[in-house]
Amino acid sequence: MKVLGLAPEEITEQLRKGNVTLCIVGLGYVGLPLAILFAIEGARVIGCDKRKEIVRRIAKGDILLKEHDIQGLESKGACMLQSNCPNCGVRLIEYHAETFCPACARRATVREGGVQLLTDVSDAYSLIASDRTPISEGLRRAIDSGRLQVTTDTTRAVRESDVVLICVGTPLGEDSKPSYGDLRRTCMQIGRGLGKGDLVILKSTVSPGTTENMVGPIIEKESRLKSGLDFGLANSPERIK
Repeated sequence: MKVLGLAPEEITEQLRKGNVTLCIVGLGYVGLPLAILFAIEGARVIGCDKRKEIVRRIAKGDILLKEHDIQGLESKGACMLQSNCPNCGVRLIEYHAETFCPACARRATVREGGVQLLTDVSDAYSLIASDRTPISEGLRRAIDSGRLQVTTDTTRAVRESDVVLICVGTPLGEDSKPSYGDLRRTCMQIGRGLGKGDLVILKSTVSPGTTENMVGPIIEKESRLKSGLDFGLANSPERIK
């Protein structure tokens, strides 16, 4: 069921009735929890990820993704910073004179110009990882209900969906600039499967203007459709606290 033009309360109702199919591209710390929650609420969800092993494990209800226990971290003397991980959107943690992301475990450096995410895994991360709670129960509920399916075929999933949420990573490189390679490829795949009346929502962390200047044009070229006329295009950045 297409949602463009519907009132917010009508969209919510149709989602919970299972009349709206969502395609969530990128099953990491943003995409997978969204997929699980939407499926539990009644929506039909197709999760997509290019990593075959991740898709295989999710389909079995088995995944390494976990949520961090903020109170557990603070009880060990960790300090939550105001800066966010540029890759995951999660607020950074300072612990034992080390700054890191509690989601992807990578070390980070906070500077006046922003946050630089390093490639190596934090040593402090392993000291507090035991305080994490797995979300495997919610995943099993979503899979067992039949409302969450996973695939590596993004284009086919988009053809079967009404709403597409882009949640692929845009990590910073050594030059502190975001890498948009996965995002570009994802937009091409989405465009090849997009139909009239569909809605595309970008949730990946991007710089201002990326939705209009990169995402939209790529999807328009591949789909031969016009955003704002044939399909909806929106930006709703994920900020995980």
